[in-house]
Amino acid sequence: YHVRSEKHDCGGALISRCYVATAAHCFKRSKFLSYVVRGGFELGFRDRPEQVREIENVFIHPFYTFGLQEDDIAVIKLKSCFTITEKLQTICLPKSASQFTNGFQCVASGFGETEDGEASQRLKFVWLPLIDNEACSHESVYGSRITNGMQCAGSMAGVADTCRGDSGGPLSCRDPVTGNWHLWGIVSWGESCGDSNKPGVYTRVERYLPWINCVISSNRNCQN
Repeated sequence: YHVRSEKHDCGGALISRCYVATAAHCFKRSKFLSYVVRGGFELGFRDRPEQVREIENVFIHPFYTFGLQEDDIAVIKLKSCFTITEKLQTICLPKSASQFTNGFQCVASGFGETEDGEASQRLKFVWLPLIDNEACSHESVYGSRITNGMQCAGSMAGVADTCRGDSGGPLSCRDPVTGNWHLWGIVSWGESCGDSNKPGVYTRVERYLPWINCVISSNRNCQN
């Protein structure tokens, strides 16, 4: 996740030693060079030894418009790469559009607000079932606001959800055959937290694989 000083702003997922995937809207208020990226399980810089990296560049998807919700994805290039350890690992990118389907249980994680309205000081996680776009675009849910680049997850009953402070963090799904974890979604938006018929909405990473791979291979923003 990336922070400024000791203030947590957004989550992220390490997709290679030198690149982090996150949400584009995380950079709407501040210049990215004022941020650092830190791998850890606890806020307040207490869980040492820690790895902190400065940002070299941020690639925001070229179709993203601040204030809107489509194409809410960004890739951070680090000035120096993370060292992979037992506790700090990269996550795989999705393999195909059909790899994980409706009802599959995935894990969302972050330092966002909990039931008491306070940000968590330790990394939290919650299991959430994927919800197909047909159900999520029903007029009683989000209607036409749901696009092909989005993925809903959670319970229509509002049992569990991500919340403020979780933005940019991963929705991770584990392949039942290989056992590998894949970055299926990025925490993007929603209405309130845990309300009925208002599940969390995530950027559907699989839809952006060509762009992500182009950014990483060329170290520049791409138009695809």
